Amino acid sequence: MKVMLVSHVSPDSIYGAGSSLRQHMRLLGAHRLTLLSPVHKRAESVDSGVEVKRIFSPVTYNNDATHSLFRVWGLSLFSRVAFWFTSPWVLYQLFRTSPDIVHLNSLVLSDFLLLLRFYRLFRKVSIVSHVREMLKPSLSAWQKFLILTCDHFVFIDKAVQLRFFSAVGAPKDFDIVQNPFKGSVEVAGGAAGLVVDPEKQVFAMAGRIENGKGVLEICRAFSELESDAAVLVIVGGGAPSCLEEIASLVGSSQGRIVYLGEVKNLQETGFFGRVDFLIRGEPFFCTGRTVYEALYSGGQVILPGHPNNLDEDGILAGFRGSVRFYAPNDFSGLMAIIREQLHNGKSCEPRDTRSNYVDYSDLLNTIYSKVTK
Repeated sequence: MKVMLVSHVSPDSIYGAGSSLRQHMRLLGAHRLTLLSPVHKRAESVDSGVEVKRIFSPVTYNNDATHSLFRVWGLSLFSRVAFWFTSPWVLYQLFRTSPDIVHLNSLVLSDFLLLLRFYRLFRKVSIVSHVREMLKPSLSAWQKFLILTCDHFVFIDKAVQLRFFSAVGAPKDFDIVQNPFKGSVEVAGGAAGLVVDPEKQVFAMAGRIENGKGVLEICRAFSELESDAAVLVIVGGGAPSCLEEIASLVGSSQGRIVYLGEVKNLQETGFFGRVDFLIRGEPFFCTGRTVYEALYSGGQVILPGHPNNLDEDGILAGFRGSVRFYAPNDFSGLMAIIREQLHNGKSCEPRDTRSNYVDYSDLLNTIYSKVTK
């Protein structure tokens, strides 16, 4: 089966969508894969059997996140204009490859769906899209029209699916398929360059450092923690202003906060095998790739939300004993949980690592077979 993957990020990306794409290509390598990857990023983490073409990936910020005006009106507009200017070449690649399936890595690529509507006037093709983002609660009629071009949606979790239903409506065909994960174990010499006293409990945040993520707020709260039994580790890049404040907080934290910067293939370094608690700081309940990388590696997570959220997310409920909640934006409540964990002491129980690679491959192959019937 010929599958064309279209992505807004390179598979070399250290963040969720890129990491998941990289694993997806490895697990679905039995198909004839073509990858359309962003022209401004290298794509080296690709097996030799995958044909890679570089395009101007059109990005529309239809996700529920805080974006700068430059990103919304500058980068987004430029990417979309560049895409349509070069769309004849992209259309040529579609005709040349004649894929059975076009699989979008994210719905921020909604402009690509308009091109696929035109392509479908001449050739038959099935369209699958991953839905990784929490969509904006209110989408334009045009965005809904484009999104519903897809034949099948793959939601990464229940929360994403519920937001989609609220913003777009219930699609005809969909599945909830968790991203591919394989637990990591701590490596000798320090994972990802992290060297910490083995008696200390490691709390971590990994991902983009920008407004709306809660990283700065949690760092400020953690810097006031009067304990040497814990360290907060921050991984990821972000806006220069945010990174400057991170550097300032690290400098005054007396070693309680560590910033590792951007780390390529973080999971493969064994980082999550050393993390005791992974923290999210968004102003709403969410999970994300790093949460499950920690859970699959035998760690625990502290999330914004309420225990009732477990009833809405069957995947997360499978890790019920390893999930703690605090009220969104209540960082004093978060610190109370951290102090409680420090009082309880570091767990001596062996870590339970898991993998869902086989389940992921089976589910995606089933979806591919279904949409091409």
